[in-house]
Amino acid sequence: MTQGACWTQIDGEAPVRFERGDVGLLTAERPYTVSSDPSVAPLDAMALFSGRGRSFVTLGNGTDCSYLGGHVLLDPTSGTLLSEALPPWLRIDGATEQAERFRWLLDELVNERAQRLPGNALVASQLAQLLFVQILRAQMKEAAASRRVGCAHWAIHASRRPCSSCMTNRRAPGI
Repeated sequence: MTQGACWTQIDGEAPVRFERGDVGLLTAERPYTVSSDPSVAPLDAMALFSGRGRSFVTLGNGTDCSYLGGHVLLDPTSGTLLSEALPPWLRIDGATEQAERFRWLLDELVNERAQRLPGNALVASQLAQLLFVQILRAQMKEAAASRRVGCAHWAIHASRRPCSSCMTNRRAPGI
């Protein structure tokens, strides 16, 4: 969230409130909504963003909230280890120490969008990758004791071999 606040809800889950500085990562391929209020009827994002080069949409007067969204494509082979190990939804509270690292990245992403300088798509892509890594680092710090995340991390960085506590199969166990 770069300004204001909103609600985000993954289908089948309770709504989660986001405020300025909060960062979220949806890891599951499930429908979700972003709204000013969970009771508001959703609009189809594909219809909103369809059209050549349309990457920015204003709804209402545009003052309630502003957020950046995007996606990261993982390697089809090794990326599965990571995506299966993560919870369906990661949220980093903007008031935490880890969120300080996100503020600079979010501000730079907003600046790149606003300035429309040559190469801004490349810069925005690199900043988004840094944001993704910082989100994963924050999650790993929170879940340092989680065997599931630890095993996935080990497998990705150790030639896809399981760690000693996961010797039963070649991918992170479903815990």
